[in-house]
Amino acid sequence: MEEAQGFLQTGNSSGSGTGVVIESNIFTFAEVSKHNNLKDCWLLINGKVYDVTKFLGDHPGGSEVLLKATGKDATADFKKAHSHSSNALTMMDKFYVGLYMRKTIVVLSLVTKGFVPNSCVF
Repeated sequence: MEEAQGFLQTGNSSGSGTGVVIESNIFTFAEVSKHNNLKDCWLLINGKVYDVTKFLGDHPGGSEVLLKATGKDATADFKKAHSHSSNALTMMDKFYVGLYMRKTIVVLSLVTKGFVPNSCVF
């Protein structure tokens, strides 16, 4: 995955976070799910990755709610709890760390550009 990441650069049209996604902030599900405790908590919501560690103590639903959302795609949980809240969407910008990218998407993107990493198995 690291080998493939260096070849991707994508604009972030939503206005979240850094604005440009480069190799250092494209994450696989396995990478995101490692951040699953009180000292290091990341969430995957709408294909974006958020580091909510500093927000755990301030979350109105408690830190337990956020910790239960790690290790899976939390999009449905987030929409269910925050469908009425534009404030929650605005607050998320400061916690944005990157994009979730399935390895198959990365490989397909690279193959269409003529690059096939040595580690690819088709």
